[in-house]
Amino acid sequence: MTEHPTSAPPSARRTGARTAGRPRALRGGETGAVTAEYAVLLPVIAFVLVSVLLAGAAAVQQVRGQDAAASAARILARGDDEAAARDAVARMAGDDASLSHTIEGGWVTVEVVQPGPGPLAWAEALTLTAHAAAPDQRPGTPAASPEDRS
Repeated sequence: MTEHPTSAPPSARRTGARTAGRPRALRGGETGAVTAEYAVLLPVIAFVLVSVLLAGAAAVQQVRGQDAAASAARILARGDDEAAARDAVARMAGDDASLSHTIEGGWVTVEVVQPGPGPLAWAEALTLTAHAAAPDQRPGTPAASPEDRS
């Protein structure tokens, strides 16, 4: 019987048969590679997840501030006192929110400033600001027109 030049020697055939049932990681020098990759990738995934959650919380807080500013502008435009507007802002945007307003040219303009939510509040440079305006409807004031607003 003649042997083909491409056939493997009997010792190589036996080695292949012995390792066929073993997992790939036990056959070569790749033991622990997946663990190392996981250890490197896990902090990155955690950072991205926390960043997305904080951005979502900041967006929700911004919407709350915008709603509070619009409500305060309507309250002040009706002629109610500033305490009622501050109450509405505190209820809607939180106790840390501050309110400032101006009345000129037939318009009531309101600004609500609040710190970022959660750990973002530690960064004093990160503040969320919302603006709103409403036509002045207090008794005895002329009606505002859109052209009067600056």
